[in-house]
Amino acid sequence: MKKIAILATHLGVINRGVESFVIELVKKLRDDFEIDIYATGMVDDIKENIIRIDIKKSLFHRMHEKQFNKCGLYYKIINRFFYFLIPDILYQRKFTQKVFKDYINDKDYDLLFPNNGIWGAIYSKKLRDKKSTPFIYTGHGGIGYGEEQILMQEPDMYVALTKNNESWAREFSVNVTTIYNGINLNKFEMKHDKNNDQKTIVSVGALTEFKRHNLTIDAVSMLEDVKLVILGRGELQDKISEKGMEKLKERFTINAVPYEEIMNYYHMADLFVLPSLNEPFGIVYLEALASNLPIVAPDDEVRREIIGQAGLYCDCSNAEEYSEKIKSALDTDWGDIPRKRAELFDWNKSALSYKELFERTIQKNENRR
Repeated sequence: MKKIAILATHLGVINRGVESFVIELVKKLRDDFEIDIYATGMVDDIKENIIRIDIKKSLFHRMHEKQFNKCGLYYKIINRFFYFLIPDILYQRKFTQKVFKDYINDKDYDLLFPNNGIWGAIYSKKLRDKKSTPFIYTGHGGIGYGEEQILMQEPDMYVALTKNNESWAREFSVNVTTIYNGINLNKFEMKHDKNNDQKTIVSVGALTEFKRHNLTIDAVSMLEDVKLVILGRGELQDKISEKGMEKLKERFTINAVPYEEIMNYYHMADLFVLPSLNEPFGIVYLEALASNLPIVAPDDEVRREIIGQAGLYCDCSNAEEYSEKIKSALDTDWGDIPRKRAELFDWNKSALSYKELFERTIQKNENRR
């Protein structure tokens, strides 16, 4: 079997879209390829494939990260003007250096598949220049400076998550295709009918400024008998928790749970929301749809491409409009529209597309030798 190396730094440590993506893809393809996953954590379902890397944060890094997370001005300056000094980018560099130095450089992989940002792409390009090993990159970051830098490393194929993202990426490279993220429909069952008077809204996403959870808190505070549950980790946990408790009191819950338990929260909910602007894709949207949850989301091309008629759209920065859409969605009988929408994104289809892409890329590289 052909050998593939996957870099997924936070796998088993943080539960986000990219980590869910790697877990499901590996489960689908590990019978077709010999796959090594380099990560700092462990996931039981794919533990046979994981090579765990221990990375220690220096005192300087911890101080820098603390300042980045606590000081709004410091955060904005670093994010806007010093991309490569973002704490996680620095951490990814240290991780990637160790993985290539101690493992990948001395092994003969047929394909590299970094899922850890710019440094994964940079080191993959260096190895390709040295050993002709091709690499593929999936644009989990959507549209922006970070993805632009990755495209500049000229991956053998850049996989966009939506047609809108593909159009943008083609401004920088011709080696671009679209493969939608998939969802394991068997894992996410349709939710049960609710008889209680209090409706429950669930939102899943990192507790960061990008996810804009504060907008959801503002909108839900305008409604009566509606409970909000936010699931995630991140630097804004204290601020979001404080605001949620202040505005919603006992109607607010914030928690961090293992990926395997998230579906339980979908099943107890009546509606899913995620107000982040320019979300690259959002696997959590598919998880919600597979659980037959309708969605309220920002009104943009990507959201409409994913959610279709299974939700409502609005300007989430307008609290009144956002609140009205939430109420309308809760009052609507959606039938099984969300679940049927999710069926368009079955993981079996996505996995087959990746399998064929991996095989073509490896074969093309072998033909050049």
